[in-house]
Amino acid sequence: AGYGEGFFNADLPFQPVHYKNSFISVVMAAFPFIENACHLHSSTFNPIYCGHPIIQFGPHQSLREMRERGFKTFGKWWDESYDDEPNSWVRLEKVMDVVLEVSKLSQKEFLKIYIDMKEVLQHNVDLISNYDIKNDLYDRLF
Repeated sequence: AGYGEGFFNADLPFQPVHYKNSFISVVMAAFPFIENACHLHSSTFNPIYCGHPIIQFGPHQSLREMRERGFKTFGKWWDESYDDEPNSWVRLEKVMDVVLEVSKLSQKEFLKIYIDMKEVLQHNVDLISNYDIKNDLYDRLF
């Protein structure tokens, strides 16, 4: 999110160039410390829309919630067991451990992973791109 090098403003529209120039998004989702508050929003969906894999610190079982909505997550490439940790502070530590491990990968390893996960990334992009607000949201509300 935001605009311009070194600046951040979450109220501005996201800039796709940030996703083009990086491999992965570490997401701080909304309300990660609130029990039973799985609020998925742009901090999760913007990177996915731009074809990024995510490591997400969100509410307990937020990745499970995403999978229930049809998204594919990235447990094949790194440990996502943090999602099952009910203690928010322990979950944050586990997310940080995963980020540390992923940060040790070489560019060659990242490229190999990216090629391997391209079908998952495309699936998620397609899911967002073809989201039908009438059938998926409006009909639920009314």
